[in-house]
Amino acid sequence: MAALLRQLRAQGDEVHAVSGGFADLLGPVLGDLGFGRSEIHANEFIYQNDHVIGLDPDCPLSRNGGKAEILNRISRHANTTIIIGDGMTDFEAFEQGAADQFIGFGVIAQREVVLAAAEWAGESYVRSVNALASLLKV
Repeated sequence: MAALLRQLRAQGDEVHAVSGGFADLLGPVLGDLGFGRSEIHANEFIYQNDHVIGLDPDCPLSRNGGKAEILNRISRHANTTIIIGDGMTDFEAFEQGAADQFIGFGVIAQREVVLAAAEWAGESYVRSVNALASLLKV
């Protein structure tokens, strides 16, 4: 996956990770894949004395429709925006108009509901990084 991300960036594409997960947990893994802090969009914990006491309510990802809001913000100057995701919230962001294309990504988790939604919408579903690279013409 890291090689594919490097190739996309080398050809001038912006790549962002948008997740309903938690930045503190995702950051190290996404960093290993080459994502910079400004390219990671995830929920933020609120701490008090080294204890998590909640989520940042100002983060759009802490509420329904948050992915679409984030994607609209980061892609406002893009010619084409493609969502690649394994979850239904990824597809919902696409349906809300936050991207031009949706690619269901079943490498980490294969969710039948996402496969069905992608097929229903005439979008693609891939099950390997090589298939994804081929679809993206990298």
